Amino acid sequence: MVARHYLQAGFTVIYQDIIIGSALAEVIAMFHDVPLSAIVLCPKAEVVAARDTARSKTGYATETMVYAFDRILRTETPRLGYWLDSTNLTVEETVERILAIASPGGFQNE
Repeated sequence: MVARHYLQAGFTVIYQDIIIGSALAEVIAMFHDVPLSAIVLCPKAEVVAARDTARSKTGYATETMVYAFDRILRTETPRLGYWLDSTNLTVEETVERILAIASPGGFQNE
């Protein structure tokens, strides 16, 4: 709802969330009436686990949860949008790719 309000006010909106499984199609469908670039970051699970361990605040209670999340992402999430494997990318490189994909002439959902 907040993203839609900002769009209606004329802002360019980047809506970031963790959306996997069938929920991805549901969220994309909510924005059927506006220009949308859906970008799914999908680094390898072992890299996600290593990155999470290196953070002061972790997102996963155990490494097993990383692999469970990855399984759902790769087997139950519809292949909608642009899937970006950020395994070997820095944060800066990931942002550059996202901006290039989302820019006019970049990838657009149909």
